[in-house]
Amino acid sequence: MSGELVCIIVFINIVMLLILLLLHYAFTIINRSAAGQVMDEQLQKFIQDNSDVQSTGLME
Repeated sequence: MSGELVCIIVFINIVMLLILLLLHYAFTIINRSAAGQVMDEQLQKFIQDNSDVQSTGLME
């Protein structure tokens, strides 16, 4: 009986971990799609600033 109980507890723990991972993954997708445009704009601006710095550094 105790062996079956341990198996059930381990199985429940694994299922809970999978559910938590799926929830975490879903939330990251939702956050990424919601804030994705803002992040893309900031990233493009950052890349442009860096390329400007590199080009001016090469010109000198």
